[in-house]
Amino acid sequence: MSDIIRRAIKEIAGSKQPRPFAFTAEVAEVEGEVCTLFPSDGGPPIYEVRLSPVLDGGSLGIRAYPKPGSQALAVWLDEQVACVLEASEYDQILIAMPNGSVNIEEDRITIQADQVIIEGGTYTVDLDGSGVGISSATDSLAQVLSALVQQLQVMAPIAAAPGSPCVPNPADVAAFSLISTRLQNLLK
Repeated sequence: MSDIIRRAIKEIAGSKQPRPFAFTAEVAEVEGEVCTLFPSDGGPPIYEVRLSPVLDGGSLGIRAYPKPGSQALAVWLDEQVACVLEASEYDQILIAMPNGSVNIEEDRITIQADQVIIEGGTYTVDLDGSGVGISSATDSLAQVLSALVQQLQVMAPIAAAPGSPCVPNPADVAAFSLISTRLQNLLK
């Protein structure tokens, strides 16, 4: 009798199908650093699925918070713990580094750092503790505004006679036109 029971237990244990390593699922809800997934194969919900495989729970690294209702690809890290690798939509993505962070949300991007440089085409925006710099390959906002102030300081309007209206000096008109063009080329 015990031989029959032993054989039956071995058959039952041997018939268990291994769980797939990776699986697709719908994100049901996200709470903190974990979420609940509904597997695409119709299996039961999987709770406490990590959003990051990092075990130490540190604040540095990349955290992607999937949007509820989005599709996700997840993997099993061991028999009990699963982790989301990718999702079709996100509510928030946070990149945290020792000296700053980038937080991407649906309607804004927040960058916190000692210095932020944004480059696009031939234009650069540089933000740091000393101020904001906007420049192109040939000019900068600081240079253009400095030229404007210098021109205002040497401006010499022409008056035909005392008490008559002043007219701009043609040299001033040309200088201001050039400054205006430089500003228009630099700023939208």
